[in-house]
Amino acid sequence: MEGPIFAITLIGYALGRSNTQIDSRTISSLVLLIATPSLVFSTLTSLEVDAGALATMALSAVLCVTVAALA
Repeated sequence: MEGPIFAITLIGYALGRSNTQIDSRTISSLVLLIATPSLVFSTLTSLEVDAGALATMALSAVLCVTVAALA
């Protein structure tokens, strides 16, 4: 699992050391739309949760969506 993290860090370091002009909006969009969801997905797929805790989280999510829809 450390391989991709090391590779991304190395790419970021190399781009930072080069004289390449990179638009900060492009990087922000990349992080927001690709990197963050990928990190969340990776974390959630490797997480071990018992059934009771999962049921509590699911009920809480449904309750939050219901309250938001009614507001």
